[in-house]
Amino acid sequence: MPINKDLRQEISKRLLRGHRAEISRKAGVSRTLVTSWFNGTSVNYGVEAAAIEVFETVIKQEKESNKRLRAILSE
Repeated sequence: MPINKDLRQEISKRLLRGHRAEISRKAGVSRTLVTSWFNGTSVNYGVEAAAIEVFETVIKQEKESNKRLRAILSE
């Protein structure tokens, strides 16, 4: 079952502009199709899988950065 439009918009808010290009490369599609997927006007499981993968990577990087920042600030 595809991700609903509200979740797509939440993911889109957390990603930087360059992440859409990364998603399009991973899915092997155009950036226009990725934008259509985020807008909810397209259903593409390759884009969905790539978006989830990139989003997971972004979340992990944010957590690691926050952890390092807290360690630095606690010194």
